[in-house]
Amino acid sequence: MGVKFEDEILGLWLLNTLPDSWENLRVSLISSAPGGTVTMEYVKAAVLNEEVRRRTHETSTSKSDVLVTENRGRSKDRDHGEFKRGKSMSKFRSKYKNVECHYCHKKGHLMKNCFKLKKKDKNKPEGKDGENDRHVAATTSGDLIVVSDNDLINVASDESSWVIDSGAAFHVTSRKDFFTSYTPGDYGVLKMGNDGRSQVVGIGVVVLETKTGMKLVLKNVRHAPDIRLNLISTSVLDDEGYMSTFGDGQCKLTKGSLIVARGKKCSDRVWSGKDVSYDHLRVFGCKAFVHVPKDERSKLDVKTRQCIFVGYGHDEFGYRLYDPVEKKLVRSRDVIFMEDQNIEDIQKMEKL
Repeated sequence: MGVKFEDEILGLWLLNTLPDSWENLRVSLISSAPGGTVTMEYVKAAVLNEEVRRRTHETSTSKSDVLVTENRGRSKDRDHGEFKRGKSMSKFRSKYKNVECHYCHKKGHLMKNCFKLKKKDKNKPEGKDGENDRHVAATTSGDLIVVSDNDLINVASDESSWVIDSGAAFHVTSRKDFFTSYTPGDYGVLKMGNDGRSQVVGIGVVVLETKTGMKLVLKNVRHAPDIRLNLISTSVLDDEGYMSTFGDGQCKLTKGSLIVARGKKCSDRVWSGKDVSYDHLRVFGCKAFVHVPKDERSKLDVKTRQCIFVGYGHDEFGYRLYDPVEKKLVRSRDVIFMEDQNIEDIQKMEKL
């Protein structure tokens, strides 16, 4: 006889099977689980993201070693430099023929290669040491932790904002000028929560100065020019000894006894830039058909049973429904709702 386990039990079981080197991730997932429920899907997605992050980190380390070896013999190929440069430029133009630049909105190149943007950066006033001022500062603004350039400190624009994300596997930014050290290259594709994809064109280090006066050093930050928001991964910070605490709409980042940064949770509107959707909500008291699992019915039995929708589970998964035949409450996620029919309509049909 098969035993069916609760989804939360399966999630905790999967966490306990992880090796000791994954202890930081295990603690982070349990403390930051949405609604306090560690579901199987939540754990599985986080484990897969962490595995990709670790593999990418190993790959980037090996690529750096290879790059040092290749540079030693680079002078041998300098005579053919002009030929290779022209060949690579033709490939570049054909590859990005239909790509639109996010800065000048012209086709044929990416924003990182935009001549207008480079010209603008070149004309910026230089700092005391003769170099462009790459200092960044952080401030807490209303609904999210905002990190901006000095000249954009009061602008909460998408390109200059940083958001602490408990679901991100890496630190990610769209701004190359945030990096204090940078290694360009092809580092694969970044998959986002909306099933979109963005090419990672570089990895480097970003240093942020928070409002508390501390400096937050973000290592192995991915440069993906196509993303809208710059993300700080709590799982990566957790591996580096930081502790992220969420509660009462507040977020606090600490290391030991030091408070590195603090801020407020962002609303769904701030996060997505769109109006909040309530399409997932159902009409209370409407007619609903609950699917009966195979192990609870025979071959000739009906596959669904008619119930009345009465709400959502608080600490459990699924919808809560009332079965008028069995006169009991049932819980299920596999439900079809008839929101145009309520309890009164059902009673009228039963009388007929």
